[in-house]
Amino acid sequence: MYLFLLASLLLSGCQDVIYTQEGAATEGPKSVKITCQSGWDEGGISPQYQRMIVMAIDGKSTEREVLLYPNIVYVTPGWHDLKVQCHLGAIETDGHVTLTAQAGKSYVIREKTVGYGPVIWAEEAGTGKVVDNEPAPTDHGVDRPPQALLEPTPEYPLEAKKRGIQGDVVITFVVDTDGRVRNAQIISSPDPLLSNAVLAVIPQCRFQPGIKNGVPVNCRMSVPIHFALTDAR
Repeated sequence: MYLFLLASLLLSGCQDVIYTQEGAATEGPKSVKITCQSGWDEGGISPQYQRMIVMAIDGKSTEREVLLYPNIVYVTPGWHDLKVQCHLGAIETDGHVTLTAQAGKSYVIREKTVGYGPVIWAEEAGTGKVVDNEPAPTDHGVDRPPQALLEPTPEYPLEAKKRGIQGDVVITFVVDTDGRVRNAQIISSPDPLLSNAVLAVIPQCRFQPGIKNGVPVNCRMSVPIHFALTDAR
């Protein structure tokens, strides 16, 4: 898939591709513009091989032609879930951004690689104010928090053992309505070695989704993962 997408991007010269959601205004006081960060400094890779695109809005594909997706979208004011894909060289990563878009404002979706996984968020254009607003934590606003079905144990890095590194890694992530983990971010950690070990296994976790008003909902969780040298084998 990547090779076809890369060819498409090269043929288009990586020019902006625009998608307008049904009912959305492209100008005026009710217009809401969301732009993907189109390039970033990552390992010296040429900007022509860097791309972030919006694959879907609220579950509806934004594909205009074969493997041609937009990096700029216009949406209606209100809450939206955007499926985003980042391309860096030959690497593809998927993620989601949710935000409540206000009429007359513009937003930027940005990406940063942390450990083995990308962190994707939205911010107001110009101010840099983060507006990515995943649903409320499980301690309020949810009738039943997510229930773990599969929790792989992170491998204790050998180098961390040798250096005597231990302690708690606190990670936050969203459990979506399918029980999958997305948008994982490290809140605190004794060392990047332990952070990377946790980020490597978190995507493999599976949950029963959180429940609100009798239906599954996206739900943010924060979890401490303990590393102790006395437990290491």
